[in-house]
Amino acid sequence: MIESIIREIFDIEEILVPLEGFRKGSVLDALIERFDLIFRKEQNFLVDHSPVGYPAVEIEKIWASESERRSVIALVRINHAGEVSAQGLYLGQAMFSRNQNNFLFLLKAASEERLHLAWCTRRLKELKGTVSLFTPIWFLGSFVIGATVSLSGDPVSLGFVEETERQVAAHLDGHLARIPHDDKVTRSILQRMREEELVHGGKAESLGGATLPPFASKLMGIAALVMKETAQKF
Repeated sequence: MIESIIREIFDIEEILVPLEGFRKGSVLDALIERFDLIFRKEQNFLVDHSPVGYPAVEIEKIWASESERRSVIALVRINHAGEVSAQGLYLGQAMFSRNQNNFLFLLKAASEERLHLAWCTRRLKELKGTVSLFTPIWFLGSFVIGATVSLSGDPVSLGFVEETERQVAAHLDGHLARIPHDDKVTRSILQRMREEELVHGGKAESLGGATLPPFASKLMGIAALVMKETAQKF
């Protein structure tokens, strides 16, 4: 009952209009929705309910060994953590975006990343894997980072998106090289994610994203490495 009332008050499709007065409400709504999705709904996500765009394969891969399956689980866990982080990052950046078009782009990107999160969630369930114990930290930490970056102005914030997506695409390339070729579901998910991440990066560039200094890119890479190493183990 409470959930339905909240959704009637904070309906994302109604809020996403080019009016400055709706900005805070939009981000608040999106935050409530993501917390609901990440920390409650996805835990009850049923395997027989496929999210939109989920690859359909008649025959699941036969795993050569338990270690092979666990290796893929670790990779999907990392990507799940990355998609959780993307939710927080984009919403944090939207919080202080100056330009309305940029603001809407960030919320739209966060919404599209939500589908990637659903794909990773389902794949983990199919593989009998679990999400990272640090899921709340990935979300909240990324939100703080995104909000902090957005205070530097839209060009820097958009440049941050562009660099983030470039690094994510490179990271996905590495994972695709490690996924068994007969694991068609996981490979299809990662390939689709890679394509859409590049679209986000290209859009951020077209909106006026600034090129980040080398040290900033290196710091982002180090932070991503810490998350990946942690997420795959815990």
